[in-house]
Amino acid sequence: MQRKKVEIERIQHAATLMAKLWADSPSSQDHKRSEIWRAADPANEKAWQCLIEAQSHFDDAPVKTTSIISRSDKLKRRQFLSLIALSAGGTFIFNNDTLSDLISTSEQQKIVTTTGEIKHITIDEHTQLSLNTNTEVDFLTERHLVIKSGGECHLSATQKHPFHFTTPQGQILFTQGKINVRCTNDVTKISVFSGQKIHYMGQKMSNFITLSAGNCVSFNQQNASQTTHSDINSIGWLTGKLLAQNMPLGDFLQELSRYRKGLMRISPELNTLNVSGVFALNNPDIILQQLAATFPIKVQFFTPFLANISVS
Repeated sequence: MQRKKVEIERIQHAATLMAKLWADSPSSQDHKRSEIWRAADPANEKAWQCLIEAQSHFDDAPVKTTSIISRSDKLKRRQFLSLIALSAGGTFIFNNDTLSDLISTSEQQKIVTTTGEIKHITIDEHTQLSLNTNTEVDFLTERHLVIKSGGECHLSATQKHPFHFTTPQGQILFTQGKINVRCTNDVTKISVFSGQKIHYMGQKMSNFITLSAGNCVSFNQQNASQTTHSDINSIGWLTGKLLAQNMPLGDFLQELSRYRKGLMRISPELNTLNVSGVFALNNPDIILQQLAATFPIKVQFFTPFLANISVS
């Protein structure tokens, strides 16, 4: 009981700090105070992320809650946060959950794939998560995933259900459809293939940005790229295939290197050649041999873990 009280108080404090950031002109001190508080305790950060998720599903609140909002002239985000901070019960209902329900008291779970390994995990009868090669995912709760740098995940949800991704660059909020998230050291790339609009925000952005199905975007902590169309070839890995359509050979080999143990030295000159085709990922060395037989390139295996690819 004492633990639950502490969690409620933590959420209320997070709401107070966040409401100030949603003001028309938040001060640098407001930003600094929130950053210090979030960094002080992992539980503080967890409460903060719960509030972010709650705001993203504000429109999905149950009927009774929605009627309260309507009578209050459709509260803005900061009014919503103030309501949480001042509420006696310390909870706010959305999607049949409470904010305190989203704070998991169970041990954090981790799923990892090694080089060349692809995993498909059934979360429930309506939801499947797939992890590409060299991916590490932490489950803060059953619906809050932290994807580490270098990782890539695909989530398919046939029914509306809130999911929250944290990446090195920011946050992604997803409810239903098919989404692919790939993280590098510099950017997070989101491709939405079907379903509901998703919302994303870099760590240093002030607002969430919406992305519709059929579109793709990359973002870092501060900025987002222009939106482009999602490329179905980019998720060939779900079926163990690497798909290429007029792709520069150097770029293709960089992708292939993700699935091969060891080091591949790739000559920049190879980007003057283009490759198309469907390649099985279960044996990258066979793909290299096929390419050597097709293109004017030289593939040298110095050890099982070191390959050099250059123009012949």
